[in-house]
Amino acid sequence: MRIRDILSGLKVKDIAGADQWHIIIVSAQTAIIDAAHILTKKKIGLLVVCDDKGGLVGVLSERDVVHAIAAHGKDAVDMTVDAFMTRDVEVCSLEDPPYKVMSRMSAGGFRHMPVMEGQTLKGVISSRDIIKYYADSGSSDQLVKLLKEVSWV
Repeated sequence: MRIRDILSGLKVKDIAGADQWHIIIVSAQTAIIDAAHILTKKKIGLLVVCDDKGGLVGVLSERDVVHAIAAHGKDAVDMTVDAFMTRDVEVCSLEDPPYKVMSRMSAGGFRHMPVMEGQTLKGVISSRDIIKYYADSGSSDQLVKLLKEVSWV
C-alpha cells in the first residue's frame, strides 16, 4: 500500500488550526531591512504581503532578502519588499492533503505555503510543520514512507 493510500484522509486543517499558525503580514512598502528584522526577531522564514484590504499580493522569504542584498548590496536596505517579493504565490487550502502540499513545495523549491479559505488567508504552513506532525503523531515507519514518497529539492 502506498503512503498516499494510507494518508488519503489527512488534510492540512488536521496539521494545526488556523489560530495556531503565526501569520506575519507586511505591506509591499515595508523596507527590506525592516522585513529582515521581523524575520529574525520572529524566527520565521516567510512574511505574507497583503494590500490595505488584507488581500494576498505576495510573499517574502529569507531567500528573497539574501537575493536582494546580493543584487543590490547596501542599497537593498532602503528598497521595499515590493521589489523582491514573490507575486505569483502558490497557495493551498485547508482541505488539501499534506503530502500533496509537500510535493508542490518540493517541486517549486520553497518551504512555506499560505493557506487560504476562498479569498481569506488562514495561515502559513511549512514543510517543517508537516514533517513534525507526522513525526509526532505517526509511527516512524509512516514518516519514513512519507519522506520516500515526496520528491525533495
